[in-house]
Amino acid sequence: MKPRPLFLALILLLTGIEVLADDFYQNGIHYYILSETSRTVKVTWRYGSGDDRKYSGNIVIPSKVINRDALTGKAITYTVTAIGMSAFDNCTGLTSVSIPNSVEYIGDGAFIGCHGLTSVTLPTSVKTIDEGAFSYCSGLTSMTIPSSVEFIGENAFNNCTSLTSIAIPTSVKFVRQGTFSNCTRLTSIVIPNSVTSIGEWAFYGCKNLTSVTIGNSVASIGEEAFRDCTRLTSIVIPNSVISIGNKTFLSCYGLTSVTIGNNVTSIGSEAFGYCNGLISVDIPNSVTSIGMLAFNHCSSLTSVTIGNSVTTIDSHTFMECSSLASVTIGNSVTNINIGAFSGCTNLTSVYCKAVTPPSTDNRFGVFSNYDATLYVPIGCKSKYESVDPWRKFKTIEEMDFAGVEDVAVDDINGSSIVGYYNAQGIRADEPWPGLNIAVYSDGSKRKVIYK
Repeated sequence: MKPRPLFLALILLLTGIEVLADDFYQNGIHYYILSETSRTVKVTWRYGSGDDRKYSGNIVIPSKVINRDALTGKAITYTVTAIGMSAFDNCTGLTSVSIPNSVEYIGDGAFIGCHGLTSVTLPTSVKTIDEGAFSYCSGLTSMTIPSSVEFIGENAFNNCTSLTSIAIPTSVKFVRQGTFSNCTRLTSIVIPNSVTSIGEWAFYGCKNLTSVTIGNSVASIGEEAFRDCTRLTSIVIPNSVISIGNKTFLSCYGLTSVTIGNNVTSIGSEAFGYCNGLISVDIPNSVTSIGMLAFNHCSSLTSVTIGNSVTTIDSHTFMECSSLASVTIGNSVTNINIGAFSGCTNLTSVYCKAVTPPSTDNRFGVFSNYDATLYVPIGCKSKYESVDPWRKFKTIEEMDFAGVEDVAVDDINGSSIVGYYNAQGIRADEPWPGLNIAVYSDGSKRKVIYK
């Protein structure tokens, strides 16, 4: 056994930082003894400096290694249970590695920057993949994570720019910060029902991601989790989700459809900003808070329904939604902040269910188009005509909103409703009280009565 220099031991003692030198090596692989009692070791970096400490080529790690005691000469057999922190970091000449079924832990940055590594098969013994373990493995095209893995650390696979597919096992409870960020060739991901949270930047910049399935145990989606996933076309946020973080889907240009679960209470600032392809959005009654700029510059958005639990529409929430034609404001809204609908120049219908006109900052514009028809609750027209900015609307009409939000209409063959006609043949984006003809996206029509 090769003794370690005294000054390294002093550093370990004084700072508590693990000194990643080797205790012995065999067949070109260096090992650090974890426990003499249990006879376990981990793979560590090669002792030396520069290229001298880097592994290359095809590496086969054995499950057991033998080392002779320096004093007695006795052969001692150790089990390899871990790949240590930075063991193979920036080993750009490493092309493949075989990990034995005895390894339970893969350490921080274990394979970071191994650009030549194209595939890795993890054995079913592995329980932990720690922070940045495979970060910047730009040549890695596939990875099978076994069901034994319970923990995947932050940034574990970030910037694996050739990775096209990966499966998260049901043993994992958290998708942590930056885990798959900038995996630019990743096309689909299924987040299993075992996962309870998706961390910040988890899939940031996955520009070829077209399909995401979020399991029904996820309670929170962190900030910028799917930011710049520009080819993502649709997302269903399950009823388990309570909060959507700031900028979660910012600049998802290809996103055309969003379903927000019925238990979401907060939508963060800029959560769906610059989702240029988004056509419509229904904000359920569970939502109490919508952050500023939440849907700004959603230039294809044509209709928005804001649920009845929101009390404030924050600053610039729907700013520059230039195609927005219809907006329904829930009955609990008491305040609309600066520029909430500024730049919505094509607005034709505003349905405000609040009995008392929501207050605004009259020094700045809330709406950009007052040619739209404002629909208010029965008996409330005079209230809206007496205060700014509501009295600026050229047409204000009373409407019976009772029961409209409680009516559910089944889709026909999976198609969705795109508009309504009343008994007089007048078209609207929202249903009229009484008899309606619902028009579906497949061209079919159906009679519907709203009470």
